[in-house]
Amino acid sequence: MAWIITLVIALIIGYLAGRRRGRVNFASPNRAAMVQKQEHLDTIMKSFAPGDELSNDKVQDLLQVSDATAERYLNELEYQGKLRQIGKAGKYVIYHKL
Repeated sequence: MAWIITLVIALIIGYLAGRRRGRVNFASPNRAAMVQKQEHLDTIMKSFAPGDELSNDKVQDLLQVSDATAERYLNELEYQGKLRQIGKAGKYVIYHKL
């Protein structure tokens, strides 16, 4: 019976000690990703003059990102009113910097 009580106490102590050591700050990775995204958006805007034509391929080459990521960045800038999309889909889509 004493070994059961000792086991329960050891489990409780181990659990409490593990909770203190295992705390993870989940905000940091998201914050770092948000900062990197904003830096990429700023790089896009600084790299092209007003009236310049941007394309997905140019953004991919500039930032060394995937096709999908470049498209998300361009859509974000369009949503913010900094770019205007010309064309509907595919390789014929270009963006004008406003």
